[in-house]
Amino acid sequence: FKASVGPLTKTAVGGGGYNQFTPDVSIRTTMPVLLESALLYVGNSGRVKFTVISSLGAEVSSVTLDVTATRSIPAAGVQANDPADPGKRYLLNLRFPTAGNYVLHVDYLDGATLFRNNTGGTSYPYSTPLGMFSITGNTVATPNDPSTFYYYLYNLQVQSLGCAAVARIEVPVIKPVISNTDNILSINLAGTYQWYLNGNAVAGATSAQYKPLVNGTYLVDVVLETGCTLRSDALAVNTIAVRSIAETLDLKIYPVPSQKDITIAFTLSTPDRFEIRLSNLIGQQVYSESRDNYLGLFTTKPDLSRLAAGVYTVTITVGSQHYSRKIVLIR
Repeated sequence: FKASVGPLTKTAVGGGGYNQFTPDVSIRTTMPVLLESALLYVGNSGRVKFTVISSLGAEVSSVTLDVTATRSIPAAGVQANDPADPGKRYLLNLRFPTAGNYVLHVDYLDGATLFRNNTGGTSYPYSTPLGMFSITGNTVATPNDPSTFYYYLYNLQVQSLGCAAVARIEVPVIKPVISNTDNILSINLAGTYQWYLNGNAVAGATSAQYKPLVNGTYLVDVVLETGCTLRSDALAVNTIAVRSIAETLDLKIYPVPSQKDITIAFTLSTPDRFEIRLSNLIGQQVYSESRDNYLGLFTTKPDLSRLAAGVYTVTITVGSQHYSRKIVLIR
């Protein structure tokens, strides 16, 4: 994985100043992580050494940087915040080799100073998605409140480091396989599903079984409990009998008669444009709805409460084909 973490700039955490501050940054990881780079605000040029120390006190990674002042007027020692300081990104490549708790320690050489925030605009923890790398606080000593301070590193860029191993172990992956039994397609894996016809997602086709309405090439995506998505090989289906438009649509209109609204439901077996029109006995259109390039189950529930009682015609046009059915409204 790759991610950004921490405040984007020092202004995102309020005010502060420059000095040779000594508190460590507290960090937690849930996997091996590489801290690739970070934005630093340097008050005075010199050298800075960052050291990653494990919860057992062991030094596991370090880097020494030649840093150049980014403050408008460089100066040693304690200096006030410079709002115009743009900061500079430095390559760190600090390793956090295993999941665990760490501190990031800083040493100053040759008069270098760094910026830190101290006005309470923090929002700990600063974490990557899923908490793989988190800045959890700092080691400011009492009576100071650590939650009001933020130290040194801004807009950190982190990525997975990888796991050390003697050899790679091949993990078998079960591939989804579609079976066709009496024109009912089934998949062999548990999960959540999306069926496709000729490369197009079929609306509403999200079960482990799917009954194809037309001949074509079908496949399915299976999302496992782990979040991984597996795709089956394509399966050609050519055993579906050609049906009339009424049979193909599997049109349902209910309730009939109706007092105020009706439900219209049908299925498009191939991507196409459709239009629904409702007209009275003298041909006046009182309702319409359409979709372009639609595939799968479509359901709509038009409100007919303002229409007069009587007989109306529902016409569904798919491509160049038309299908009509009469309904009755009563009051």
